[in-house]
Amino acid sequence: MKGIGILTAALLALGAEPAIAHEDGAMQAKPEAAKAGALAKAKSAAAKPATGKVVTKDFEIAGMMCTSCVEKVTAGVKKVKGVQSVKVDLEAGKGSITYTEGVANPDKLIKAIEKAGYKGKATT
Repeated sequence: MKGIGILTAALLALGAEPAIAHEDGAMQAKPEAAKAGALAKAKSAAAKPATGKVVTKDFEIAGMMCTSCVEKVTAGVKKVKGVQSVKVDLEAGKGSITYTEGVANPDKLIKAIEKAGYKGKATT
């Protein structure tokens, strides 16, 4: 690496992003280094667990007639990312769903209930 200064060599040795040193002393990140840095940041953000608050909401669930209906609703809602628990009461026609805000939301949960073949409505 002809023409790089001691500081530049030290930074590279410590793991700094590769850069192009110009004659006037200015530094410019290499394009592949910028892409690699952006990719690493994106992977890091995707790997972080959701930090939303865990909440429990109640839903009215219409159309259930038997325990098989309860099982369909429960299985469908559990597929929604962020759902932690599902309790469905056949006799009351209601369900209580615990989920992580920001990952799941009432609209997604209602869609899952409807996809299972029932009508859902948030009550709390």
